Amino acid sequence: MTLTPLPFTNETIDALPGSAGLTERRHAAAAALAETPWPTTEAEEWRYSPIGKLDVTTYPPVAAPGPVRPVDLADAVEASARVAIVDGFVVHTDASDPVAIADAATNQLGDLPVAAFSLLAAALAPQPTVVSVAAGAAVAQPVVISNLVTTAGSSFPHVIVEADSDSEVTVVVVHQSADVTALCVPRIEVRAGSAARVTLVELQDLTRDVTCLGRVSATVADQGTFTGWTAGLGGGFARHRLDCTLAGRGSAIIYNGAYFGSGVQARDYRVFVDHVGRDTTSNLRFSGAVDDHSLAVYTGMIRIHPDARGSNATQTNRNITLSPDAWAESVPNLEIENNDVQCSHASTVGPVDEDQLFYLASRGVPDDVATQLIVAGFFDDIISASPVAPLADAARRDIRRRLSMGEPS
Repeated sequence: MTLTPLPFTNETIDALPGSAGLTERRHAAAAALAETPWPTTEAEEWRYSPIGKLDVTTYPPVAAPGPVRPVDLADAVEASARVAIVDGFVVHTDASDPVAIADAATNQLGDLPVAAFSLLAAALAPQPTVVSVAAGAAVAQPVVISNLVTTAGSSFPHVIVEADSDSEVTVVVVHQSADVTALCVPRIEVRAGSAARVTLVELQDLTRDVTCLGRVSATVADQGTFTGWTAGLGGGFARHRLDCTLAGRGSAIIYNGAYFGSGVQARDYRVFVDHVGRDTTSNLRFSGAVDDHSLAVYTGMIRIHPDARGSNATQTNRNITLSPDAWAESVPNLEIENNDVQCSHASTVGPVDEDQLFYLASRGVPDDVATQLIVAGFFDDIISASPVAPLADAARRDIRRRLSMGEPS
């Protein structure tokens, strides 16, 4: 087993802000990482991805935040509270009741992860931040978090969202970057209490020389609901992993995702939902398009645990290939250990429908315009599901631009 040298030292960890307990945890993560092999395409979880081309040693950790600049998409969203993160460091917070924003205590971080990049993030995240909402509170406007990458190297933003019982909150996270070569490893944890309603809206619009290996993990208590919407547009190699545990009876997840790859971009989506409690519900819908020499990978796994009687689970992944050199892989899976459930999955990969093109051509619509109309319609159902209009509009603009102008390969 060959282990990759770590791109940091103990002195790097000691220079990070935080309590003695947090520093101890970072060193424990670094020690575990030193004994953990980096992932390769031989592992099923990374199969089809370009992980073999990523050399983590070329991205030294960013030691201090770079210059703050406006984050256009985040600033366009009206907010009840704001968090600004630059190169992994929280540089500004603004909140008032019922939202509280604070540094995470060591005991709020839970057990150490086991995967390589999660251990890397645990070792090098500057100071995890907790956004909490009081029991019974309904937050009128979203909590807006901007994650800005400005400096070459690696950054590790980490945000925890804690929604107490019977609370309601929408959290918006916008990932943008300057024109730098960087690795960003964001971590978002959602903890939805009993009957809480948490909505997470993410837009990833990083520049092409940024690799983003993001992960969202959510735990939902009884009668709670986690609603998610994500759009992956930027970055070179961009991976988005979602892990959701429906722990309590009657808990639910509703998650919509859209992604577009052009040039030589790589899109990698991994979705894992565990139905643990009874009468739980999951509804996953993803739509993607690939053009030029880009690729997209979707892997979904819905697990129905033995005591999860009455679960209802669906997942759908649809892909359009717009170029003969583009490639998409779709692998939805079900693992069912209880007979009293309803489960389904669907997957499609293919070019633009020839019958639809012919229909539009017969009415005088040029081929390129017809393709734009069909692809825009293909995405509209997912994009319209965004509860935050400025981000939905941004996704539509990006897709229209790519279809009308093309992208260099």
